[in-house]
Amino acid sequence: MANIFDGYKAISSDSFLKNHWQQLPVVLRELVPVNELEITADELAGLSLEEDVESRIVVNDGDDYVLHNGPFDESIFETLGDGRWSLLVQAVDLWNQSIHELMNRFSFVPNWRRDDVMISFSTEGAHVGPHYDHYDVFLIQASGKRTWKTGGSCNRDTERDTNCESLDLILDEDFDQAHTLLPGDVLYVPPGVRHWGITDEAGMTISIGFRAPSAAELLSLLAKEVEDEYSEDLRFSDAKRSAAASSGELAHEDVVRAQTLMRSIIDNDQQFAAWFGALMTEPKYDELLPYNDRIDPELEGLTSVSLVRDPCTRCAYYRSDDALVWLINGEIYHFEPQSSQATIAKRLSDHVINDFNSISELADDTSREWLDNLLEDGSFYVHE
Repeated sequence: MANIFDGYKAISSDSFLKNHWQQLPVVLRELVPVNELEITADELAGLSLEEDVESRIVVNDGDDYVLHNGPFDESIFETLGDGRWSLLVQAVDLWNQSIHELMNRFSFVPNWRRDDVMISFSTEGAHVGPHYDHYDVFLIQASGKRTWKTGGSCNRDTERDTNCESLDLILDEDFDQAHTLLPGDVLYVPPGVRHWGITDEAGMTISIGFRAPSAAELLSLLAKEVEDEYSEDLRFSDAKRSAAASSGELAHEDVVRAQTLMRSIIDNDQQFAAWFGALMTEPKYDELLPYNDRIDPELEGLTSVSLVRDPCTRCAYYRSDDALVWLINGEIYHFEPQSSQATIAKRLSDHVINDFNSISELADDTSREWLDNLLEDGSFYVHE
């Protein structure tokens, strides 16, 4: 599937990554062919009625915000009427094939970095307030018109707006740029950059977000994995130490010994890659596995028989000299580098759709059993 920047003359994916990714906001005019997207406001509203779909409605009441959490009853939209309100639906890529394919076109960033696709519908004048995110986001105008303000960087010390604490909003200040988006236009916003979108004409905005774990999350993961995998025998050691000059001092050399103990765990690249990869491939909505006709299986690129990755499935691989580590939905597998399983795992990670017969030809008895398990647990499915 083509990269979203392929054929785009204003900027290449390499230039974007070098000059903007994680650095500066940028408007990308007419980047996305929104006429190819098969999603309407009515379909979005329909998703918000479903028990398995995460959704919210934010109502603007003067300077205040009223937050409602889904699933909703259809009557709520009659009640809201022509007021200023926004409907936000998470993970639409799991329910709509054209949105799933759109997300896959952002392949210039590894798929383990992708989070999900949120789509919002908002009426004229509606907004969800000034805020910032901890992750990269592409804001795609699918229909209507919206003006986005952007400004400086924020952090946890940035002053908050207490009108709706559940939305974690910031005060309306330090915005120095405004960008009006029409259908097909995209605003990229790096982590920590304040932004605020106000709807000029009722329409939909598609938000493609990317995962960025915090240091606290990584340390928490590390603590759990060390507890599970390392023996109680691995401990702080101070053999051949010098006599203490002061019994109350924590000496520098003892701090170095403790750091060395921790580094001996972190510096194992293959082990750390397995832990990190397991975290980054944990499915956000694992309760939706296995495949259950959430989306229309008329997929672009299908052969007569195709092996298709379920939209909920996340997978990646890490290569070292003596193993290929495959990460799928938070699980860890170690394969011999030249094994058929390693070859197949790379293909399954790199491509959403694979020719089933080609994969079968690569398989030996061991990998066939492994493939059967992937089909049985719903991570992949066969489309004929």
